[in-house]
Amino acid sequence: MEALAKAEEVLSAKFSTLLVQVTYPSDDAGVASSDKTYQARDKVMGVLKKLGRKFNSYAMMEIANAARKDPFAKVRGLIESMISKLQTQAAEEADHESFCKEETAKSLKAKETKQMYVDRYQSRIDEAKAAHEELKLEVAALHAELKEIAEATKKATEMRTQEHSEYEVASKDYKESGEAITQALVVLKDFYAGEGASFIQQSEFSKGKQAPDFGSAKSDSSHMILEILEVANSDFSKLLAEAETQEAESEESYKTLIQENKVAKAAKESAIKNKTSEMKSIEVALTHHKQDWETVSAELDAVMEYLDKLKPQCENKAMTFEERKARREAEVAGLQEALTILEGEDIAAFIQRKGFLQKVL
Repeated sequence: MEALAKAEEVLSAKFSTLLVQVTYPSDDAGVASSDKTYQARDKVMGVLKKLGRKFNSYAMMEIANAARKDPFAKVRGLIESMISKLQTQAAEEADHESFCKEETAKSLKAKETKQMYVDRYQSRIDEAKAAHEELKLEVAALHAELKEIAEATKKATEMRTQEHSEYEVASKDYKESGEAITQALVVLKDFYAGEGASFIQQSEFSKGKQAPDFGSAKSDSSHMILEILEVANSDFSKLLAEAETQEAESEESYKTLIQENKVAKAAKESAIKNKTSEMKSIEVALTHHKQDWETVSAELDAVMEYLDKLKPQCENKAMTFEERKARREAEVAGLQEALTILEGEDIAAFIQRKGFLQKVL
């Protein structure tokens, strides 16, 4: 506005005499020229005012007022300056719009790509955590099973030790009892066969006593005693055999259990070792996934921050770029129409030829 005011001052000093001469001619030709000038001035004012009202342009109204009182040269300069300004703005906005579209498109594409990688790494992190937790539970279960195996082995060993001790006591008793009965049978059989009587008589005689009468040594009672002892001997033999059989079976069962426990223990220890190794591998992979996630997340944050910075300068709050472009083209067309009027061209023919009638009106 300061520049326009200065220009107005210079032009007024320069063209004041010409304006007076044009405005107040002395002959008939001058009168005709003055009428033509007023008509052109009125047309220019009408076009500019119409543009000013249509687009709420203060600058257009200022130029319209200038067209009423200032020389045509000054008005032409104002209009040309306005056209140049609008064209410059149009070029700048076109460049800016192209920049915004290009940068926004690239940023949105980068956002989509980064978000895809963020989701991918997050999915891998979740899967790795779930697998690690599952392996952790499996290892804990295996440790619990190993503990159960150790306790079962310990209990079985204690029971086997107690059973073996009881077997040794019982078998010794059965053996000794059987041996005693066998010896008694030998003695009694010899005695009842006749050898026992002389043995006892000699024994008693050696002590100064009279030997008893063993005339009934071979009676039925001897057979009953021998049968009882033989049955007892058979029972002790049977008990010893049963004890030995039970001991052998218990020992075999114990050995089988111990072997099975050893195999199970080795398998579970191997499984623990493998699962622990797998857990360590998952931990390493999880660390890498987290690092990748953090890197891509930082890149995504940078893209989002850049998009936020683009919004204030690229968002069209009042009018879209196309609307501003159409308005500016209409303003330029109206100003060019005003210039044409100043140059003396017929306004109706100009509007019809250039196609500005619908744009401006």
